[in-house]
Amino acid sequence: MSALDAKIDDLYRLPLSEFTGARNALAKTLTGDEAKRVRALEKPTVVPWAVNQVYWRARSTYDRLMKSGEKLRAAQIAALTSAQIFSLNTTQVSGLTAAQRRSLRATTDPPGAIGPNGLDTPGPGHHPDPPPSPATGGEES
Repeated sequence: MSALDAKIDDLYRLPLSEFTGARNALAKTLTGDEAKRVRALEKPTVVPWAVNQVYWRARSTYDRLMKSGEKLRAAQIAALTSAQIFSLNTTQVSGLTAAQRRSLRATTDPPGAIGPNGLDTPGPGHHPDPPPSPATGGEES
């Protein structure tokens, strides 16, 4: 680990309220690419910051959590049958497809066309399916 990496680690050990000031002070002591690298560091949000604190201040707790998570994941994967894996994959693909459709609709539909919950609940005046064509009497050809 380089001396700069150690100083960056020290930044993430600080109380969250001190991060920005300490980052800026560190950047002022550096030049060139190192200064640029430090200035580009973003202040962590509360959840990653809290995880960092557990990592730095209670490493055994962090390590136990990671190890138990790995064991649980391995056990869950080992317990799955081929049919379950296929079903989960199908569900995942379906979810990705739905998300893709929603994102495309979000870029083309007027505001409110996608329901307030982002799911299939339409907004006011939205019709998810076009009205039947008078020429075909509503039947598709």
